[in-house]
Amino acid sequence: MSVEDLRQRVRSVLGVASAEVTMGPNEEPLVRVWTDGTRSEADVQKAIETAMAEHSVGADDAIAPVYELDDGASSGSKEPTAGYTPPAVLVTVSAVQLAKLAVEESDEGVEVRAIDETGRFAIALVGEGDAALDEAVAAAVSYLNGLEEPTAIKVDTRDMDGSDIVTVLIDMPSGDRTVGAVLARGGPLFNLGRAVNAALSDVR
Repeated sequence: MSVEDLRQRVRSVLGVASAEVTMGPNEEPLVRVWTDGTRSEADVQKAIETAMAEHSVGADDAIAPVYELDDGASSGSKEPTAGYTPPAVLVTVSAVQLAKLAVEESDEGVEVRAIDETGRFAIALVGEGDAALDEAVAAAVSYLNGLEEPTAIKVDTRDMDGSDIVTVLIDMPSGDRTVGAVLARGGPLFNLGRAVNAALSDVR
């Protein structure tokens, strides 16, 4: 199975919101998974193991894949196929580290691209209205975290003892309300993205 085939297979697993597959330093497949919250981490892992047992990554892949998974809710899953060697290491993705934020224009309109420290990115289109750019930043950062875009966002920037603090209050489609705040550094949109990312740490 090629890397692209493996990526598509993992992304098709119920409970997986997003997945990236790269090759590790020893040419072992590194599978990084973000769940959608409908299944537990253990159930998603078992489902991925089952999928890979049914669709072998090939005899040349001597080292078992490494998985990184985000947390989720509970559900059921069948056991992996007998004889399959499970991943050697399981690492939980605790947080997305926002590295860059870009606003790009094209014939199709304006979009915001949120990029994490691994180079993975998510894009949100900028709509109409005074708050459209802020909303697109929040949406892109949410997508980067494997979440739906917020239903509402309020932003406040104020001076506190000589430092600018950016605070966001976010309403999620699930009904959750969360808040995040960061010490301003860099541009205003990047600070907004960082504050949104901080707020989402309570939702993931």
